[in-house]
Amino acid sequence: MRGVTVDCDEESVGDKESMHAVGKPHFSKSARSGPPAWCNIQPVTCEYLLSNGERCKRTVAAHQRFCWQHVHGWRAKYRSLTRSESVVFWLAVVSLAATVWFGVTTATEPTGFLEPQDIEALSPGFVFGKPLHLDISLVNKGAAPVFRVRFFAAVIVLSDVHGTDSELLASAKEKFNIGLQNSHRESQLTHQEGAEVGVGDVVSHHMEYALSEPQVKGLATGNTRIYVLVWARWDKHRNWRLWPDEVTNCVWLRPFNSTGNTIVWANCS
Repeated sequence: MRGVTVDCDEESVGDKESMHAVGKPHFSKSARSGPPAWCNIQPVTCEYLLSNGERCKRTVAAHQRFCWQHVHGWRAKYRSLTRSESVVFWLAVVSLAATVWFGVTTATEPTGFLEPQDIEALSPGFVFGKPLHLDISLVNKGAAPVFRVRFFAAVIVLSDVHGTDSELLASAKEKFNIGLQNSHRESQLTHQEGAEVGVGDVVSHHMEYALSEPQVKGLATGNTRIYVLVWARWDKHRNWRLWPDEVTNCVWLRPFNSTGNTIVWANCS
């Protein structure tokens, strides 16, 4: 038994010897649910004398004189631990080892990730009667391939805009989310799991959008707002398992009257 001693006083010892003499041990009723009544179980405490002259009150293992704090050497410290303290010690060791292992493997294992590229306008400008051609792409800038890539992009055109920038952006995101949900449902119905994209490889969407004459004129005055929103999701290796990751991106076309009739995409705030 660790951390306790069994003390018997002289009178109890005499009773014990008398029981051996008759050959039939007899215990009191209180002894049935615990140790014999003639024994008193007491914890073993540290024998170290503190500066105030009192003994240290920490519990130690049986047959040990000092607690782990007042004994020297790692082996002696471990031997002085009680059973409950030993359990706590090994739980702490296992927890520390798991934390270190997880941190090292996470830091050293290469992973991949997709990053949006600048939008490339393939048409010479925004002209009435000619569709707007845009290439929207993502590149894997990580150190490992990514898997099950799902990529959705949309051009949202708001005409006769009124309201603040935040209100216009909220309206564009609402329209985008409707298209994204429809894309998710289509992927589930067709069981599309997505493609693998290697390191440095690009995944892209070519988009066309036909602008009306008022919309083209509104680009010069700011009465037309064009948003391009992107969502991508993929799986990457981490700790020898596949973990999901995703990226979103949003840009809008600044009015031509503020950019000198040049195409300037600004990040959504």
